[in-house]
Amino acid sequence: MLLSTEDAGLERLFREYLQTLPKDEKHVLFFDEMPWLDTPRSDFLPAFEYFWNNWGSAQDNLVCLVCGSATAWLVENIANNKGGLYNRQTCRIYLEPFTLNETEQYLKANGKELCFGMSLSICIQHFLITANNT
Repeated sequence: MLLSTEDAGLERLFREYLQTLPKDEKHVLFFDEMPWLDTPRSDFLPAFEYFWNNWGSAQDNLVCLVCGSATAWLVENIANNKGGLYNRQTCRIYLEPFTLNETEQYLKANGKELCFGMSLSICIQHFLITANNT
């Protein structure tokens, strides 16, 4: 793969920022919705491959987490990558969605009020009744 100006720019951007962080602490490079970053014109994935292979993977204090809702893209481009990220995946983390009860507990624990003080299940029932009557 030839290195384009954009690849070098992204690699430099990541590297220069990460080098400002304390070297004695662990750092996480977290990409939420990476599939949406890799548009046909962005060439994000080849640029990220270049960064990771030329600098990122050599850092003992750096971990990269990639996630996204486009599972097929993640499997094809990360898990089954045949290019610069081949065999770079060390584990998969499967996250199940919160139940309504877990969502309500989370929101309450973080001081968030939902549905004007009603429980989440009552709020959803009210929404469904109202939506069906319109």
